[in-house]
Amino acid sequence: MTGFHAYAASRARALGVEAACNARHTALQRLAKWIARLHAADGEERGISITQGELADMLGVQRTSVNAACRHLQDRGALRIRRARLIVLDQGELSQAACDCDVALADGAAERRLRNRLN
Repeated sequence: MTGFHAYAASRARALGVEAACNARHTALQRLAKWIARLHAADGEERGISITQGELADMLGVQRTSVNAACRHLQDRGALRIRRARLIVLDQGELSQAACDCDVALADGAAERRLRNRLN
């Protein structure tokens, strides 16, 4: 399989996992997953610079749903909400609230890397 075909197959699988995640999990679980993703990618101690409206657009839900989910995560001590900024306080608590769809993607990626090495 060429590099492009492997990449296209990988992206198609990732989109399938994301679509299944959207259908199967609550807004809270998906929000916690995305905040964890953004936190891991950014790594800023000052927090993630994003509005609840932007998160709502990203998740395909209403801003009121994001607001309620953020407040729930704040009440659990997972994050602190500031104006247009989310500060992750407890990565473990955030991970507990998140769905495990990223694990499914990571497992599939590890399997593909192993197959590629064997070929």
